[in-house]
Amino acid sequence: MNFALRILPELYRKGSETTRDRGDGRSIRGVTASPDQLREILSEANAIIIPAHLYTTRDISRTRSVDDIYADDVFLGHARTAFTALEVTSPKTADFFDGRHQETALLAKGCVRSSDSHEPASLGWRPSYAQLEELTYTELKAALELPFRLSIDPPTLPDAQIIAISVTGAFLKDLWMSFSPHCNMLIAVKGSGKTSVLECLRFALGAEVPKSRPDTVNQLLFDSEMSYFLSSFENDDLRIDLKVGKPGQEFSPIDQLSAGQRCTAMFPMLLSLDQGPLLIDQPEDNLDNRYLQDKRRRQMVFTSHNANLVVLSDSESVCLFESDGSVGRLEQQGFFSTKESRIAKHVLDVLDGGERALQLRALKYGLDRS
Repeated sequence: MNFALRILPELYRKGSETTRDRGDGRSIRGVTASPDQLREILSEANAIIIPAHLYTTRDISRTRSVDDIYADDVFLGHARTAFTALEVTSPKTADFFDGRHQETALLAKGCVRSSDSHEPASLGWRPSYAQLEELTYTELKAALELPFRLSIDPPTLPDAQIIAISVTGAFLKDLWMSFSPHCNMLIAVKGSGKTSVLECLRFALGAEVPKSRPDTVNQLLFDSEMSYFLSSFENDDLRIDLKVGKPGQEFSPIDQLSAGQRCTAMFPMLLSLDQGPLLIDQPEDNLDNRYLQDKRRRQMVFTSHNANLVVLSDSESVCLFESDGSVGRLEQQGFFSTKESRIAKHVLDVLDGGERALQLRALKYGLDRS
């Protein structure tokens, strides 16, 4: 009610009153304003803007939905700049707004599914799903603005996942931490315990110890108590090529690729497997950040010093580790959903060098810091 009381006077002040024919012999009075005027008024109020019915003529009895005009150039212009998300009836329409379709000018926009309800009792029979840490207006708005946090399909869980880990040892004396079923990011300065946790998980899952650090891993495992062991094997034979776009050679075989390109070629395949969690220590060394968008097929646990990786992967669980040099501990854990999230300042301080460093970076890049 307070929101309406603030908005309506502005609509009447900046718009104009009008009377339109309803098409049934009666008329209706209201306020008309341009899309740009509406966007300005609603944006100032921090409103969520989702179009339901759209008019392409002055006849208000003939409305069209996004499903009808999704490829219209005028609509796409407003969708890109004015709308928080889009309302669709058909899931096929939502597919056109994944950022990969020419029909919608490569627009990536979140979609919610319309229930087309005309009475309160029928609301919600076509639910949509948003990813939040806490049920607040701020987090809901943030989720609607980020397409990868929205789904019109029911959320799914990996077939196999790590729920939690408990470690009692020399360095990690009494650690208990839970995991998201999807993407987990362990961050810290060097020597704080994040890789130690990854090695404990690797041991519990029955993975081979890296040849580069057997002594470190063996010492860690000797000092830790593990509760159970799992094993998985993959015996498929296949040929792997990567699209590199060389003149006269669009695809290159894996044995002709750099270390980074090899990781890029393998990563989508690893995600498609559903036999267990995927553990990766500092993937920024050899993996393009752009390949972390499809992160819900399989549980992933990363360690990282890269702020881009944390932000672009939109990890559901960011875990900060601290150490006094002799004992490591889990300092904070949470979903980096908005700038108000409890983990946000830790990510800024540890990975971005603090707010001042971020401001200087924006200044050098010439970015709008508002």
